[in-house]
Amino acid sequence: MPHLKVMFVGAELQVTLDGERTIAKTASPTDDVSIAAAVMAIADEFGLEGEDRIDLATRASAAGLLASEPCRLLVFRMERPQRGIRLSVQVSFAGEPVLRDLVDIRELRARERLAKEVASRVPALQGREPEVLARLDREVEFFSYLEPAGVLPAREEAAAPEVPAQGRGIDFVVPVAWTEPVDGAEVLDELTELLRRHVVLPRQGAEIVALWIAHAHALDASDVSPRLVLASPERRCGKSTLLTLIRALTPRAVFTSHVSVAALFRMIAAHQPTVLLDEGDAFIKHNEDIRAMLNAGHRRDGCVIRCVGDGNEPRSFPVFAATAIAAIGRLPATIEDRAIILRMKRRMPNEKVTRLVLHQLPGAIEGLVRRIARWVSDHLETLKSADPEVPPELNDRAADGWRPLLAIADAAGPRWAGLARAASRELAREDGLQDEASTKILLLRSVRAIFQDRGVDRIASEDLVDALLAIEDGPWSGWKHGTGITQNILARMLGEFGIRSKTVRLAPGDRRKGYERAGFLDAWERYLVNQDGDPEEEAGEGSSKRDTVTSQETGGLQRHGLDEAIRDAGVPTELPARPSTGPTEASRIEAGQGVTLEPSNGAGCHGVTDRPPPTGGPPCSCNGEVHVWDSDHGLGPGPWRCWSCQLVAHGPAVGGVVP
Repeated sequence: MPHLKVMFVGAELQVTLDGERTIAKTASPTDDVSIAAAVMAIADEFGLEGEDRIDLATRASAAGLLASEPCRLLVFRMERPQRGIRLSVQVSFAGEPVLRDLVDIRELRARERLAKEVASRVPALQGREPEVLARLDREVEFFSYLEPAGVLPAREEAAAPEVPAQGRGIDFVVPVAWTEPVDGAEVLDELTELLRRHVVLPRQGAEIVALWIAHAHALDASDVSPRLVLASPERRCGKSTLLTLIRALTPRAVFTSHVSVAALFRMIAAHQPTVLLDEGDAFIKHNEDIRAMLNAGHRRDGCVIRCVGDGNEPRSFPVFAATAIAAIGRLPATIEDRAIILRMKRRMPNEKVTRLVLHQLPGAIEGLVRRIARWVSDHLETLKSADPEVPPELNDRAADGWRPLLAIADAAGPRWAGLARAASRELAREDGLQDEASTKILLLRSVRAIFQDRGVDRIASEDLVDALLAIEDGPWSGWKHGTGITQNILARMLGEFGIRSKTVRLAPGDRRKGYERAGFLDAWERYLVNQDGDPEEEAGEGSSKRDTVTSQETGGLQRHGLDEAIRDAGVPTELPARPSTGPTEASRIEAGQGVTLEPSNGAGCHGVTDRPPPTGGPPCSCNGEVHVWDSDHGLGPGPWRCWSCQLVAHGPAVGGVVP
């Protein structure tokens, strides 16, 4: 018997004989008459007779079914097991086994998973999951009719006492795709018009929400799902109304104002719903567990691990889901960092919207939802392989969140591609203006301002705490339930940046625990950055130079790091003992005619004091031991810093005393 390969390619029936010769004839896979005519013509050309001709006709009929109604070649065989509520389901296609599994056919989600698995394994059924599910549902209905006790064994029903069900089941609604191809730009335009009709949104907010809704339908194409945060300063800003609209427009949507961590991660693992959380400020801000789970669900590989069963076997539960959160005020920084944030405002009297009638909403937008589903289904493979260009204004985390939305916009056409990128840039600018730094970043910024205001390069821990508490608009006075920030809290927070307190010399004889400005420089440069990622400029500075000192009195000589300059100049940091001044000098000091100071390291000058040199007056020659200025020079009682030492330009030693 010859080997025949029969298949439909478009409107042609192609037959290959023994892998060598192929003949094609025009035929419609849904028209039995045209198939029969094509079979007769091909059989005559190949010279097939008797059984071979019948075999060709059978194969051609099956090929017609495969091309037009492949689901008719599916066979589901179901058997009731001895125990349990799940049925043994064996699936075959065109006589070839596909899979065998235990399925609780009472659950719609279980049947959807089975239909999706079957469609993924059979090339002819890819993209036909709704048809596979419809055929499975007919087989389940037929099985239940023949054997009504088959779904739930009688012995288990009799053994289990009747307990009233608590609560009610959750309906995970999956929209049926539109029957004809649709235009993506038109669908997104219709979405934005619907959103603006019912809610007052910020500039370009409707476009952002429309793209996010399409992303919820196309979640299988994304590895990252940005959280959509609807934030407002007060109530009655339209957040709940917008979430209600999103629920009606997204697949398998669940809308709740409170949920436990266990319920949420198990629901996501079983159904991968679109999660819509209202009143997020009430139950997310202070719930570390749910915050960590929402952060993990930002990426496809996000999961939580729990021990299950009598053996406490560790199991992984995926938590990847499209999630929108409505809240008054700010959410935790880790959530906002993974989010696209719309800042909602209360509607003004002259801003008119159409009231949302809940019981009319599903019927009014059903067609729109189905068209979204169809467009996403037609472009799913394109979205999976997309790598859209991201505006450079977005940081790395924001770029990750915007990529799936930009991919959808690109697939919808150039107009939407431009709208999406303009919206992302606008939102990046707004976030930069309204960004409220984390507490630790704010601490670094406050400490830098204190160092700059005081003009010192070291400060005692207690003085730094007092300066922080004195900042009127800062959070430090209200820290720890109103008692204020303490030295221990300060040390712990700065320690996370590698900044440690040490014993510092602030003035002659004054040694205390404190911080040096040099210890903050690395953290300031790494964490205090602007939107472009460049270090922030300190107030009054035109650049971000590190610890640069300029002396106007000596020609503008710059010094980059005083300790390094002194070391490079060969000046000893351990100063020799002060020589005896003798009774003449002592009497002058006691009489107030001069001032003698011990060298101090407390002001960045390894010579004397923490005061800048006076304008004018004679330069000082010293050997780094003792500095004396008396009233004869007209410099006042001091103490003054030696500007010669400050600039590391020591002159010849003249006995350690300037007369």
